[in-house]
Amino acid sequence: MSELKALTDAIRDSFPCRSALLGAGKYGLTQLRNLGRLPATGAVVVTGPLPIVSGSGSPCRALALVERS
Repeated sequence: MSELKALTDAIRDSFPCRSALLGAGKYGLTQLRNLGRLPATGAVVVTGPLPIVSGSGSPCRALALVERS
């Protein structure tokens, strides 16, 4: 077994929620700041992750669109 395969299996087994999300074609956003400044409802979050092939993560630009009051 290659070291990469062993590492991938260890990560999958250690983080089942992450594996379930990624396996379903979904992605999770972490380390977002200032979310408390958004209204409880009505905001739209737009993200632009980099299309990294065979990667397990990517930096992204996240924007929150909020109607002006």
